[in-house]
Amino acid sequence: MDKIPEKAILSFAQLQFHGVEFKVEVHHERYYLMLVVDCAKFDMNSDEYDESYRDKLITKRPKDAYVWISNPTSKIEKVSNEIEKFFGIKLNVSFSFKNYDYLEPIEEKIKDAISQSSKPDVDFEFTADGTSPMLRAKFTNFLKRGEKSDTKEYVEELERLMNGEVLITDNYGWAFSLK
Repeated sequence: MDKIPEKAILSFAQLQFHGVEFKVEVHHERYYLMLVVDCAKFDMNSDEYDESYRDKLITKRPKDAYVWISNPTSKIEKVSNEIEKFFGIKLNVSFSFKNYDYLEPIEEKIKDAISQSSKPDVDFEFTADGTSPMLRAKFTNFLKRGEKSDTKEYVEELERLMNGEVLITDNYGWAFSLK
């Protein structure tokens, strides 16, 4: 695999997109420009939350939008396209994550609320993937096949049980799975 000018690319990326951290990684013999999400700055439940940092990474859904299609990687893709023009090197894009130790007590609060909820057998964990800077609240064993339930209503129930101490609705992506 050809070597690339990694330090120059990272400096260039910083010039293109101020205030965020980048790194270059190789996966499956492909180079990736990774935007490193500082989870504590991004998460509204963290003491280190920084609204301006979060706003850099995501575009908020307009209040009056009926349909909203968001492509969180588009901001990294713009930087990657500029790198390709300048260096002649095509980089895939992805998110990477750091500084997420603060999540443990939040996860415990959510699990405690689940145990008091209308569906106490649900399992919970935080997950993340490279397609979005947003952490995902993953609820497993949520429904039996053929059963219907309102996921938004369930998340709101959990938030009520936690007396608003933990924000899930506008803070995390959600994933629900069958039993």
